[in-house]
Amino acid sequence: MTDNLTDRAALTAQAKIKHCVYLEFKPIYNHFDRLAIFQKLADLQPIIDGFLSIEFGDNLDFENKTSCNAGFIIDFASETALLNYADHPAHKKIGTQLVKMAEGGADAIMVYDILVA
Repeated sequence: MTDNLTDRAALTAQAKIKHCVYLEFKPIYNHFDRLAIFQKLADLQPIIDGFLSIEFGDNLDFENKTSCNAGFIIDFASETALLNYADHPAHKKIGTQLVKMAEGGADAIMVYDILVA
């Protein structure tokens, strides 16, 4: 039996990762404010190797199950690309702004990193 770290390394070495982030913006931020902060993230694509694409927008919440009113999904070529993004100073600056805009701060931001098999 192999250990989980070895399995993870083997899986993520060649696999794409979807970095999914969902949050509830404070009421003072409108649709255009939300799009502006997401566009700042999109502007990182050409400067971070392995940042393949980003999609973002408002949550329509047809099932009425969450307070999250917006989110984004970034496709990364690998775990290394995601880690480079996470450590990039521009991402950290935008992340700080996003936390300030979120109802409940950092604790209320949901992040899922989905391994695409």
